Amino acid sequence: QQVVALCLVRAAAYAGRAFTLTTQSLWRDEVDALRFATAPWPELIGSFTKPGWNGPLYFALLRGWIALTGQSEFALRYFSLLFGVLATALAFVLARRFGGMAAAFWCAALFALSPYFIWYSQEVKMYALILAMATLAIYALHKALARGRPVSSQAGWWLALVVATSIAFYSHILAALLIPVEM
Repeated sequence: QQVVALCLVRAAAYAGRAFTLTTQSLWRDEVDALRFATAPWPELIGSFTKPGWNGPLYFALLRGWIALTGQSEFALRYFSLLFGVLATALAFVLARRFGGMAAAFWCAALFALSPYFIWYSQEVKMYALILAMATLAIYALHKALARGRPVSSQAGWWLALVVATSIAFYSHILAALLIPVEM
């Protein structure tokens, strides 16, 4: 029953994002994301050390995605769609841990059907990636702090926390606000 509920919510998340993925043409910020992702490697790598530069890791990841899928509107936006659906599944798991099965279903349903989350999962921007990484980081933190588990089994969760937080931080500068939340 839990598996069926999760599958239905993920299917709703996917459908809500995929069916209207190319309804609108790319807008300026999305074109900029494509331009930054396809910049020469030295310029892309250099953006990691530029003060105030936003999203260098996202652009590097998008560059790899473009190499795999091409530059069509559908392919570009599908990258964010995947992270939007992943965030929905992660929200389900996190909410189940904190509030039980009913809370998990409703939380995941909100993630799946929220117009804002759908919108950001359809943009060639880093917002769906950040949402997925922030949700993963909070889940990893909760698992790492779990009592009654051997320290050796918690090391992987601490690593997941650091990696997810770092990916979020290097994908958008404001994701640094995740660190005080984790504290």
